[in-house]
Amino acid sequence: MMVQQDLLIKTTLELGIYKNYSYINEYSFILILVMQYRVITMLKKTFEAQKEKALMTLELLTEHPAGIGDHSTTDFYNNAEEAIRALAEADDVLETIKRHFGSNE
Repeated sequence: MMVQQDLLIKTTLELGIYKNYSYINEYSFILILVMQYRVITMLKKTFEAQKEKALMTLELLTEHPAGIGDHSTTDFYNNAEEAIRALAEADDVLETIKRHFGSNE
């Protein structure tokens, strides 16, 4: 991660992007960039984990029905609906991050 942050800072300084922020000093701008990177990375990891959890849940429900034990069909349906909603939300958020912040890598 440090290499990525160093590259981000170096690229930013080379492009002179910080000059657009005359109201803050160079060090403050670098801190802002690092924090933005860390927040976006955290959000990506959170929703990638949510996506994997939803996919695993759907796989268990569809390919290993014995895994649901003695739950009612209502529980089964609710679990399936919850998993597909979580999957859709994760996909939407990850696409939004990609569209607005790039790959952040």
